[in-house]
Amino acid sequence: MNICFFLGKPVEPTKGGVQRITHVLGAELSSLKHSVVFLSINNSKSTVSGQKEKQFYLPDETVNSRENKNALVAFVKKFDIDIFVNQAGVYADVIDLVREVKNLKVQLITVHHNCIACLHKMYKDIVMSNRKDSFLWNILNPLPIWGVLSSLSRQKYRRLFLSAIEKSDIVVLYFQEFVEELASLTGNTFDASKVRTIANPSSFDADKTSLQHKKKQIVYVGRIVLTQKRIDRLLRVWHILHDKYLDYSFDIVGEGSYLTSVKEYLEKNSLHRIHVHGRQDPVPYLKHAQIFTLTSDFEGYGMVLMEAQAFGAIPISFRCFSAIDEVILHNKTGFIIDNFDEDHYLRAVNYLIAEESVRNKMMQDGLEHVNKFNVKDITYQWIQLFSELSSGN
Repeated sequence: MNICFFLGKPVEPTKGGVQRITHVLGAELSSLKHSVVFLSINNSKSTVSGQKEKQFYLPDETVNSRENKNALVAFVKKFDIDIFVNQAGVYADVIDLVREVKNLKVQLITVHHNCIACLHKMYKDIVMSNRKDSFLWNILNPLPIWGVLSSLSRQKYRRLFLSAIEKSDIVVLYFQEFVEELASLTGNTFDASKVRTIANPSSFDADKTSLQHKKKQIVYVGRIVLTQKRIDRLLRVWHILHDKYLDYSFDIVGEGSYLTSVKEYLEKNSLHRIHVHGRQDPVPYLKHAQIFTLTSDFEGYGMVLMEAQAFGAIPISFRCFSAIDEVILHNKTGFIIDNFDEDHYLRAVNYLIAEESVRNKMMQDGLEHVNKFNVKDITYQWIQLFSELSSGN
């Protein structure tokens, strides 16, 4: 079977969860003798480790330009694509572009990589963290307009999801909870037979040897931004931990627009045991860490939560998406903190540091939990879907 994965950026697994999981799925499908290629909007000539010969680009940075549409059609014909997997989401310009493949009798699958309800529940926080330095938004912030703006956002996403379902053969969400959120958003007006759930595979197999390498370290891996990831929360939490646990160190692995502000905060407050490493291979840090921290407003899956457990690092996260209980088993493989309560978050970290026997048991349970998401089982679900579409059932 000839399969094309379409993304907004090149498939560089160290630069984001969607890229990483596409890399993992592509490699597994290739090992099963399927032909896999990657097509991206971004025209940067990035080097993609192990996949360079399979990575291609559309010519224009304007997503749904006529030039890109013509190039997409030519590409699909050239590689005789059977299945086209849109990993770039349900944005209007993306949907307008990828619908071109339907005229070629190619099966089109659109994947949504985020929660649905959280985008509206956290609407004000998401907008304000993104527009923090905007004079206009700071004026609007105290005004009672957020209900109207949130309602308009809901209407926009309702139209986008219905359009994606109509123009795709299948729309894939990660969990059944997301399907229920979609039903609530759309008034259950979509064709349910065209919506499926397939979870992401873990990027790494469970590594039990990592338990031998644990140090008194706490880690964050991800983008260093205010929007969504809320690094400001993380700094407040770590500031308290830094002064309380003098034998623990803290690692920040990643890059982003808030990185300079993070470094300034650390220097101003003399936080010398919080180390900023930039974008690195996260594996050595996850192997050494006892605890993994995430403070996001919202996630679609939080791949790094699963990756942390694969290396015995215990994840602590706010309840940033409805299906997080599928990824973290609360009180068993990690902790899920409700209501974005930073005090409760701190208590969870304190508890893990104080209780070595609990910590060791949760590390073991996390390693077992990861097996539920092994790449071979998840890839088999994708192959079943491909076969179903190809047979016309």
